[in-house]
Amino acid sequence: MKKIIILLLSFILVSCNQENPTSPVDELNQSYLGNNNTQREYEMVEWMFEANSNIPYIKIPDSLYPKLSFDTSLSNQGIYNLLNMTEIILPNEQNHQIKTISENHNLEMELERLSRNLNYQPGKSESIDGAILIENEKEMYTQFSDGSKYIMLKKPLFIGQEWVREKHSYVNEQGVNENFQQECKVINKENIQVKAGNFNAYKIEVTNHWTDLNSKSIRNYEYYVPNIGMVLFESDGNVYRLTAIGNGPSTTIYIRHKVRKELVSFNFVRN
Repeated sequence: MKKIIILLLSFILVSCNQENPTSPVDELNQSYLGNNNTQREYEMVEWMFEANSNIPYIKIPDSLYPKLSFDTSLSNQGIYNLLNMTEIILPNEQNHQIKTISENHNLEMELERLSRNLNYQPGKSESIDGAILIENEKEMYTQFSDGSKYIMLKKPLFIGQEWVREKHSYVNEQGVNENFQQECKVINKENIQVKAGNFNAYKIEVTNHWTDLNSKSIRNYEYYVPNIGMVLFESDGNVYRLTAIGNGPSTTIYIRHKVRKELVSFNFVRN
């Protein structure tokens, strides 16, 4: 009998020492939005390559190289857009809104300006999103004026948690009615390194379904940490661009578009 009791105690001690990402403590203390004056600073880098390759899509004319302020070493890597942004949580009655302050440096825009002998300045903006942000024990979502919801997170997060973020119907360019549905699934919990530090984050795979919901494209991954929020967003996939040529019909061009948005600093104000 004494041996059985000792074995049971040993099992309990080992179980308590093992990391468990879905423990009740984690589930009870998951908060991702933050309260008024929560602030997060992000850095976003975008790459644009020829489809299915690492060849930069944007070609810079030799005549414009001497005038270019955008770092040519970055453009040679396929980087075309650099964005620094600060997001601040503001009160809105019983809920919240986001104020965004950003500075954007875009290679395409700079080349277009230089080709017309115009000066280029990085774009700066400050705006407040009109949508309302709400977080409770079950969800964190955006509430729109028409009553629809964009469910960012289904809580509590744990490996295997799934939800539909949004779904709607729309009419495409050919006048055909199509469906869209975005689904999320927590696929892992990983240690990741970003400029704000090292975090053990829930990794969410975002899947987009178009048309009859049989067409599927997985290209987005989001990483969330309780009491901090989103620490990393990654996207990499072939997309298309519609380019107008003169007065004729537009041309569809496929490119590889890659994005990395990482947390640089944060000040999380608890609810």
